[in-house]
Amino acid sequence: MLKRSLLGFLVVAGCDGLWSGFKHGVAENCVQTPSACGPTEHCNLETEICEPKPPEPPTNTEGSFLPCAESDFCWNNPKPSGQTLLGVSVLSSQSGFAVGELGALWRLSSQGFSSFRTGITDDLHGVAALSPTDAIAVGANGTVLRISQSRWSRAFCPTTATLFGVVAFSSSDAWIAGDQGTVLHLTDDGCQKISSSTEAPLYAVSGRSSKDLWFVGDTGTILHYDGTSFSLHPTGTQETLRGVHATPTGDVYAVGHRGTFLRNTNGTWSLSNPGTTRDLIAVAEKNGVVLTTSSLGSTHRLESGTWKLQATQTDARLSALTTTPTDFWAVGDYGTTFSFDGITFANRTGNQETLNGIFSAGQDLWVVGDKGGTYRATGTTWQAVSSGMKFPLWAIWGASPTDLWAVGPTGAVLRYNGTAWTTTSTPVPAPRGIMGTAANNIYMVGQAGCIARWDGTTWTPETSGTTADLFGLWVVDANNVYAVGTSGSIVRRSAGQWKAETTPKNTNLLGVWAADTDNAFAVGEQGTVLRRKAGAWIAESSGVTISLWSVVGTSASAVWVAGAQGSVLQNRDGTWKPFPTFTRNDLFQLYLKGGTLHAVGTGGTVLMKTL
Repeated sequence: MLKRSLLGFLVVAGCDGLWSGFKHGVAENCVQTPSACGPTEHCNLETEICEPKPPEPPTNTEGSFLPCAESDFCWNNPKPSGQTLLGVSVLSSQSGFAVGELGALWRLSSQGFSSFRTGITDDLHGVAALSPTDAIAVGANGTVLRISQSRWSRAFCPTTATLFGVVAFSSSDAWIAGDQGTVLHLTDDGCQKISSSTEAPLYAVSGRSSKDLWFVGDTGTILHYDGTSFSLHPTGTQETLRGVHATPTGDVYAVGHRGTFLRNTNGTWSLSNPGTTRDLIAVAEKNGVVLTTSSLGSTHRLESGTWKLQATQTDARLSALTTTPTDFWAVGDYGTTFSFDGITFANRTGNQETLNGIFSAGQDLWVVGDKGGTYRATGTTWQAVSSGMKFPLWAIWGASPTDLWAVGPTGAVLRYNGTAWTTTSTPVPAPRGIMGTAANNIYMVGQAGCIARWDGTTWTPETSGTTADLFGLWVVDANNVYAVGTSGSIVRRSAGQWKAETTPKNTNLLGVWAADTDNAFAVGEQGTVLRRKAGAWIAESSGVTISLWSVVGTSASAVWVAGAQGSVLQNRDGTWKPFPTFTRNDLFQLYLKGGTLHAVGTGGTVLMKTL
């Protein structure tokens, strides 16, 4: 019976195939009969045949560059922002543009890079600077932007494909590469789609003129365009190619996955071994020096036929590379920007260590990070304060500016006396949280349900009522404390005793906050949000499925939650709603100081919002 069904299907399919030519060959002339086109079609006046309608133009067709408003989450670190950058085009050390995730737009001037809000939420993957004030940027969903002075406007192109790269010879002659083999030509008269004869994604484009263009993409695809037609260049590799650079002297370089490096000299492609198997993302050449960037922050330099590893002191992915008459510029994750003069790299961004905890002591803000870093800010300037530690620190709390504690999951327990950090004994295994009400009433939580209390002199273990690993801690007052951990575990200390509480979820809980002794919130993996009211915990719908790491509020009816991928949720009147942060960096802790909400996370992220 099964074979018969399959045979019937093949017969029907075959008959349909036989008839397909006839069906398309007798398409009705839609110029003569406008009703021939369906609701999702339009009439092509040249071919006189119905075709699918092109996508509708976006509603926001133009806008201005705006600084961050206080009501938004604004970047305190890194400066000018920690958004991931995907494209860069620099004309000189004082003029150029960079673009990135969620509409990120940076402009370079004599004062350095400045970041702006555009109102665009599509990722921008490529940019071509035309002048210090003008550029063309491309990105997701067919986005093409013309940038002039302090404004942008959309150029409507007949595609919704993601656009990855752009090269511009003038404002009226720009070429764009994208997904699904997309090639676009942008002129003053509009945007034309050029058939590339491939469906492979094209990730980069470079050229010396509109009659000498190179495109690279998936499965080793390399295309050359001579102004009339495309030719495919076999190279012997099937690796995905991410970057291409055509030099003024005639050579062409292409780079890709697993250390792939190709060079075209006098029309012949050859492979070279740069000494790495890391994915190579971008390539550029200046004065005989070739530089490549990689997925893990390293760069490799080819000079006089010899490859050298060029240290950058970052492990952030470097997604784009460009040159000026004097140097190279590279950009990447967490707002990473470097310039390279042929000898050394100059890091042009702030601290990019992942930050896990934040606390204010007096007028100072403190943060702790994944590499044992502790940093103090007075005003808006951050300074490193050596902890002597290279292991992760997850939490920080203190009774005063001269009495701070920091802990981490490898067993690190540090204490600061106003001058220096010192290592102390570890009262719980793998400590992950610390908080108190005074110098003689501090709690620390860690692995296997271990909890200890500091009375000003000694750490004393306390029976928690659970064996779960504990991640989050909130001290309401001297007599009421909450701690949360694995498998939905919540324990509460009241009247000097810890007791486990019943919860409706068994997902790992990562953060907890309490408005008072009864109104409390806990958050965790898989978008879990729990609320305690009238002595019972109930689950609330967060509308997300990602991990939520931290929760804090000004009252039981005004609560904020932060988590993975830059997610922030706000609860007002009992409903959780997303609040934009314009970043995908994970956010690990929220902290309230006065009327300002802070968030810290990956890539040295410190965001601030006025409530």
